[in-house]
Amino acid sequence: MTKKQYLIKIKKLLGTAFVALSSLGAAEPVIDVYVSTGDNHFLGSSLPIDSSASIEAAFDLLKNVNHARRVYWRGLEEACWVSTMHARPESCRTYSFWQWLQTLYAEVRPDELAVKAAHMRDMEIWGVGSLWDWGPLAETAGFGDVTGLESKLKLAHPEWAPVDKHGARRQGGPIELAYPEARKALVDLTVSETLKAGYDGICFLTYVENFSLRFQDEFGYSDPIVKDFKAQHKIDIRTEPFKRGASREDWLRLRGSYVTAFLRELKAELDGHKIKLGMVVNSNDPRQPQSWNVPELVLTAGSHHMDVDTWVRDGLVDELLIYGNNSPQSQYKTLDDLLFLARGTKTSVSVMTSDPFRTSWKPYQERGMPAVLTVSEDWHHLFRGFVPEQTVAALQSQDMYQRMRALQQCGNSPLSPALSPDESALVRCAASSNLIERRLALQALGKLKTADIKPLLAGLNDAENGVRCVAALALAERKDPVACQALLQAVERHGNHMLRECVLIALIRLTPLPVAELGDAALHSKSDNVREIAMRSLMLHTKPALLPVFREGLKDMARFPRFAAAEALGNIAGNSEVIKLLIDTLNHEDHAVANRAAVSLGRLAALKRPETGTLRPQMLAALIVAFKKHGDAKLPDSEWGWRSIGNAILDFGDEGAAVLRQIRDQREDMRLAELAWRVVDLTQRPNAFSIVSPEQNEEAMKRRPDN
Repeated sequence: MTKKQYLIKIKKLLGTAFVALSSLGAAEPVIDVYVSTGDNHFLGSSLPIDSSASIEAAFDLLKNVNHARRVYWRGLEEACWVSTMHARPESCRTYSFWQWLQTLYAEVRPDELAVKAAHMRDMEIWGVGSLWDWGPLAETAGFGDVTGLESKLKLAHPEWAPVDKHGARRQGGPIELAYPEARKALVDLTVSETLKAGYDGICFLTYVENFSLRFQDEFGYSDPIVKDFKAQHKIDIRTEPFKRGASREDWLRLRGSYVTAFLRELKAELDGHKIKLGMVVNSNDPRQPQSWNVPELVLTAGSHHMDVDTWVRDGLVDELLIYGNNSPQSQYKTLDDLLFLARGTKTSVSVMTSDPFRTSWKPYQERGMPAVLTVSEDWHHLFRGFVPEQTVAALQSQDMYQRMRALQQCGNSPLSPALSPDESALVRCAASSNLIERRLALQALGKLKTADIKPLLAGLNDAENGVRCVAALALAERKDPVACQALLQAVERHGNHMLRECVLIALIRLTPLPVAELGDAALHSKSDNVREIAMRSLMLHTKPALLPVFREGLKDMARFPRFAAAEALGNIAGNSEVIKLLIDTLNHEDHAVANRAAVSLGRLAALKRPETGTLRPQMLAALIVAFKKHGDAKLPDSEWGWRSIGNAILDFGDEGAAVLRQIRDQREDMRLAELAWRVVDLTQRPNAFSIVSPEQNEEAMKRRPDN
């Protein structure tokens, strides 16, 4: 036996260990499951939950494969967003997702279906919400050129967004819990959506998903915080430094006291309905908010002391869930600390993990600790479930979950032996009455490069959206351009956000790319969705020969194709005709397209291609003209357009920064001076943190025009 064969055998034995122990009467570990519904409603590869049939099939899987006791369902966050968020149509991709959510919550009502499905299977279901993720200001750089969603609560009460000590910047995401009225609004919203769904309990995540924070202690200086700190410690934290007896730690504890006040007020309401309350905690330090799921360990909600000691002592939380996304060692340390803290109380402690069968969890599980399986795709649930590894013969089994496990091994087999199935067996499974089995079979057929492509094409017209999405992703694996027309037809027929995103993935991987076919669809299809997806697929394969397509695309009757055309032009480097077209597009009647043209010009300027060097002065001059238009506060994009254009000017390097400083330092137009200062001194780039030190921030504040 080779070393590899030996390791495979050991892994197989370990994979079935819990099943074997269960058959001998040993206690089975308690497994709960986390479903991040917003991601599942965006990503076609995630466990499908966008229809009655898919939710039923998903909960069958959680019950029969993962033996789930409780499901943590992130629908509470989605429902609160649907009921309170303002969506900006200029953020095309986010707005597309927003429209999909509106449809789901109006026509499918996924949270209510999930609660019904869980209770029918004797499982608990807890709603998962966000304590602080209420969307950033429009000017805050996010995933693209303009932030798509922001809570109407913040728009109605701008002061509820945390503010810096200078009153110059407001944080993206949180609603400041120091305001009693804000706490009440969030308690009322949370209780309303919880009762509407029918959850047995709820819990909160404590990170926010945006890049607005520039240094850790930047925000937390709202009026009630300043007032309360001064009453307690006799200093004004906006103008005086921390000191002994009035320290940063005291400030953190004060901010944390408002979180505790919110939980206390919410708990009082939930207790009347016999609904449990939990909190997800940072595994590096449970007394701080969570870091976001990005490489940087930035505590994106800002600095707070999360007073878990008081929460447990006063019975404010029924469950503490230790998040993953950090090293296992940090999770073990936090688990030990919190188990000790919660000893003798009614507060339970659990861990969120992608591997609940890890050997190191076993001593804790023997003491009854639940492990919360935190994965996303159907095959993940099978790989981390109680169904043991199968042979290829299982594809003929009468047991559906054995077939599913075998299909998982055919399509995705990390750390377990891959199976080499007969194509006909996969085709039979692709016709199953169970949509998850159909999805797994299509995934396996996608990996089987010699298989007939027809079952995948047929999958694009499946009755279930979740199957159609996986069929598109399987075609992405095959890369066969013969699928192009069928993919576009699927968009025309079904066209929801999830499917369009999956079809886009498939189209851009077709080899060779059917440029002529896509170009024709981008310009001439009667479907807005088809023109959008065709244009976006060409965007990543730009060549000067496609310039006529993008030029005409700028005139499209729908915004998203126009926007995609303006973005695509920024990918054609070294072409003077492209630059002249983008300069003209700065005056486009659609302000979203005009600002995307500015971003594309900035991208081309940053490349510093010699072929277009003579046009740099003209490019910069046009962007300056566009920026100066924002002296008018009545423009439709007055909240954010200046940021997109200003960042494009910064892409010119020192030359661009110098121009912005000149605008900042003039005094004829103070609004323009302020905006230029925000761009050049309070830099916010999209898709990244713009980290500065507190000292650098103080120097920037001295340069503010009204100083």
